[in-house]
Amino acid sequence: MLSNTYTNHQICIVGFYAREDLGGGIPRYTISTLRNIRRLHPDIRLVFVEFGNNPNNVTMRWLKRVSYTLKVASIKAEVYHAVTGALALPLLLARKRPIVVTIHDLFPLYPDLYKASKVELELMRKVLHASDMLIATAEYWKRDLVKYFKISEDKVVVIPVGVDHEKFKPVKVYKDMDKKIILYVGALTWEKGLDLLLHAFKYVVKKVPNAYLYVGGKGPLDQYFRGLAIRLGIARHVRFLGFIPEDKLPYYYSSADVFCYPSRTAFGLMLLEAMACGIPVVAVDRFQVREYVGDAGILVSPNDIVELAKALVKVLTNNNLREELSMKAFKRARRFDWRTTAKLTLDAYVKLKPMLMLY
Repeated sequence: MLSNTYTNHQICIVGFYAREDLGGGIPRYTISTLRNIRRLHPDIRLVFVEFGNNPNNVTMRWLKRVSYTLKVASIKAEVYHAVTGALALPLLLARKRPIVVTIHDLFPLYPDLYKASKVELELMRKVLHASDMLIATAEYWKRDLVKYFKISEDKVVVIPVGVDHEKFKPVKVYKDMDKKIILYVGALTWEKGLDLLLHAFKYVVKKVPNAYLYVGGKGPLDQYFRGLAIRLGIARHVRFLGFIPEDKLPYYYSSADVFCYPSRTAFGLMLLEAMACGIPVVAVDRFQVREYVGDAGILVSPNDIVELAKALVKVLTNNNLREELSMKAFKRARRFDWRTTAKLTLDAYVKLKPMLMLY
């Protein structure tokens, strides 16, 4: 059972939130993992501890993690799982063992994305080494852990993220044959690369006059991107949809001719969701994206607006290619499932603590 009382538990999972309505990748990873662990093992004694919002100020962020130690200190469990490296700190300070940590990315190693101080990097190194097991969501991040942090390969287990195939699947929708739709779903931030897509779309419209860009998501740069569309002279062809609830996403995916994910910061769950709906995808070839997309989509060089535009035009104007990519995307997405993610996560727990005997 999933419990909120601080008694004895087999597994304690620490996360920011476990909610679908937030739209973020880590909250959705958390809720999907929790839900599928319960489906696999309904009688498991499981507690989820919610950290809440992550302060923007770096100092306040770390102070909150330290103060959170008092909350986790009262929890007794046989395995403790932090869904990000940052959330492992309270567990370590509270001297909890054994600790499993999920590594979704290591952006502090990449100065173009994140300017980490020496103190942050050293603290990260200590947290990684002090934890008992690391779950990397891709082989790419495992290689970084081994190469840059000198983590033993045996300590790192690669467990891919998944997609809910009961929810994300092809849906019959009305399609306006006079429109070619490019869909973007994600946060409206610099990191997600929407500015790259808007600049590329200016070129796309010149080649495909009936092309439209639908933007789903919310974020601090909402007004900036709306203004950018106006300055680029493409506002008439861009629709800002706002935040799209998860239950509505399959309809938007299925109505699109191509899904574009131009993120500067690696993989997004939306790529898998679009693929599961049988939609061709165009994405930036960086970090773990290739591991998930493979040859089921078109991958372009980071920050290359011209290459991105040409790839989108190619998909929009070539019906045979679009159909081929659609079938490949649907087939490849079947490799990734939240149930498998949860099972492999349970296997990792048992590897650390064989006495759990979950099966």
